[in-house]
Amino acid sequence: MMSPNMTMFCLLVAVMVLIHPSMGTSVKGLHTAWGSSTDSIWVSWYVEKAQSGSQVNTRCEYESVGGTETVKATRKEYHDTCDAPQCTVFEGAIYSALIKNTFENKKPTVRYSCGDDTFGMSPQRDVRFGPLHKQSTNFIMTADVGSYDASKAVRDLMINNPLIDDIEFMLMVGDIAYAAGNASLWDTFDSMWEPLSDTIPTIMSPGNHDGDWLFGNNYNLPASAWVGGGESGTAYASRYPGPGPAVTWPSQHSNVPTYESTSFWWSRTDASGRIKIIATSGVHPFESGTPQYKWIESELSIAAAQRDASKGDENGVKWIIVSNHFPMYCTIDDCFCGNYTNAARQQRCEPGKNGTVIPGILEMNAVRIKDALEPLILKYKIDLFLSGHEHAYERTLPVGNFVVPSGITKETTVFINPPSPVHVMVGTGGGGPDTKWRPSKSFPWTTIRSDLPDDDTYPFGYLLLSEQHNSTHSNLTSIFYNTQPDMPHGKVRDSFSVIKTN
Repeated sequence: MMSPNMTMFCLLVAVMVLIHPSMGTSVKGLHTAWGSSTDSIWVSWYVEKAQSGSQVNTRCEYESVGGTETVKATRKEYHDTCDAPQCTVFEGAIYSALIKNTFENKKPTVRYSCGDDTFGMSPQRDVRFGPLHKQSTNFIMTADVGSYDASKAVRDLMINNPLIDDIEFMLMVGDIAYAAGNASLWDTFDSMWEPLSDTIPTIMSPGNHDGDWLFGNNYNLPASAWVGGGESGTAYASRYPGPGPAVTWPSQHSNVPTYESTSFWWSRTDASGRIKIIATSGVHPFESGTPQYKWIESELSIAAAQRDASKGDENGVKWIIVSNHFPMYCTIDDCFCGNYTNAARQQRCEPGKNGTVIPGILEMNAVRIKDALEPLILKYKIDLFLSGHEHAYERTLPVGNFVVPSGITKETTVFINPPSPVHVMVGTGGGGPDTKWRPSKSFPWTTIRSDLPDDDTYPFGYLLLSEQHNSTHSNLTSIFYNTQPDMPHGKVRDSFSVIKTN
């Protein structure tokens, strides 16, 4: 029989483990993401400075058809997120490992644990490889996130959704941590989102706050520029492996000559094979003639061919979804959204002295994205275009070249075989809200916007997308939930469906 003191100690340890499930190991901020194939998942985590040099045999262990498999973790270090004195130094380490689903019938979840011999293994988790129900797929999406109180509210809203146990994956479409060179904020972000991303693969795309890329925030901008405070991009590239091709990017920062990422742009189907997601990068060169543009056209061509080949069949690619941090269609009253005029094509959010060009995000606007990519997404007949950047929610009607198909009004919420995509901007993950809008009546293609008085108070939220199908039809329903006090599931602010014949 245990003494009262020993009993109290055991209870205390149990409570502490419940509060911080990774406590007792070196593993912090567990994050899962898609690998390049439907039977692979990346697991990554960070290790703090005090433990980063003394691990032995760092690895992940996961269940397999033969029992338990072990895969060695790869270690990455980076010593800045941009040059001093603006930026703080990351002195820990990032680990990542690729685990596999080896079961013949592809179990929807696979149990795993990561750690090392020195500090022990993390508690076991069940990461999701596919939907629990073969006739439906559910996933969630948001952008412009950070680790603010509002970000936590959005995270909790997701956790409280009655469908949370059926969510297959999550998309975060840029502006991830808002660290602005503060290395510890990447740790804070990963730890805050661990209760979701340790079991729900969370696939990232880059935004302008995530790296000092061609169209990223440039911390060398003059004081007059309102978007200073950039990152070298090493934190994003190191922490979040993904399903994409390995892209090397030259850095202008003294301690980081080049770095490589598989999460700059990527393409993959979900586990059902019915939803093809093509995640593009607006912060890297994307216009005609660039490597990314050629890759985008190739992936769209492949996806369209797969979709066309599955006509009349319940299985195969039915949906093509493209994402980019930057929206093509938006009506926020600022220099990014503009007015879609010829003058807007030459507009700079803040020109330099005597009209000189300032590099970075100030060179980007919605018209530039639209001019470059809309011809491709119309040619290959995609279904949805998902974005963020503006810290608000806005949905269009099906639209191409500003034209809405006849018979569709601003009140229409069910679109049957639409000839053009719906655009959904979901920059509501936690970053401070944008609340100044242009008149909706001036833009016949826009419909639901977070422009009501209540939205100014509770502007944050996420998009839940659910695909269901039978032998004749496929239905993709999207619901935007925003945070509301005393409403743990949130408020349904918008809902629409696209229906296609198989």
